[in-house]
Amino acid sequence: MQVLCMASSGDRVDIVCPACGQKYAVYYSRQLTAECESALAAVHAALLGHHEKDQTAAAHPSGAFNVPEWKGPAHMSGAALLSGAPIHRLADNAAEERLAS
Repeated sequence: MQVLCMASSGDRVDIVCPACGQKYAVYYSRQLTAECESALAAVHAALLGHHEKDQTAAAHPSGAFNVPEWKGPAHMSGAALLSGAPIHRLADNAAEERLAS
């Protein structure tokens, strides 16, 4: 199952990075409870993996990211499209990143 992770400073916080305290909202490509629990464990491991060289919140990707990793734009991932994630916000962020580079 694919999971979309978006940094959160709002009301929705589904997981907190145990290394730096960064809060994330997560969106699942499927909603089966057992699969979601397993996927959340994979997100936890991915968050810790980001901190191999940096213990600050800067260790995480600057935008939304998928677990497992996906090479395409986050707003076009299965998790983004199937979960009800705010993909308009993701698409806007992706466009801003392209313009900045």
